[in-house]
Amino acid sequence: MAFNHKGPCVNYVFKTAASPVGLLKLVANDAGLAAVLWDNDDPHRVRLGPMVEETAHPILIETGHQLAAYFEGSLKAFNIPLDFKGTEFQKRVWAALLTIPFGETRSYGQIARQIGHPTAVRAVGAANGRNPIFNRRALPPGGGRFRRLDWVRRRSWRKALLAGFGSIEPAQRA
Repeated sequence: MAFNHKGPCVNYVFKTAASPVGLLKLVANDAGLAAVLWDNDDPHRVRLGPMVEETAHPILIETGHQLAAYFEGSLKAFNIPLDFKGTEFQKRVWAALLTIPFGETRSYGQIARQIGHPTAVRAVGAANGRNPIFNRRALPPGGGRFRRLDWVRRRSWRKALLAGFGSIEPAQRA
């Protein structure tokens, strides 16, 4: 592990994997999978720091195998060690997302209640937007025209993929 004047530096490795939903950038360190980034993902959405390409890293290899099995239809839940980097609140939201069973969804309100912050619906939505593993980019209730075309175009395959890692529905009005 490298060090700098602020302490230990976390080194990330990545590999690019082809999939039915486009190219995916798989990012890990020795502790676990840190991110799955979409092709053309906003580079500021998930900030991990420096990374180097290493296609032979065991976590990246296993992630690739499990993603292939998922896309073939023989895997419904992933079993990969995860190493999320975020605030404590974000980590609680992301952990709650992982509890959603295959094929089910949850509203932001349901997740907020699950983590013990029933009024933090918008904060749950913001944390979901920073989810380093998969980000649905759900529309807010009532629209959001600037993302509607992207959302409609990508919704079907993202929804299917999210089902394996846990998925979330946009906030619903009470």
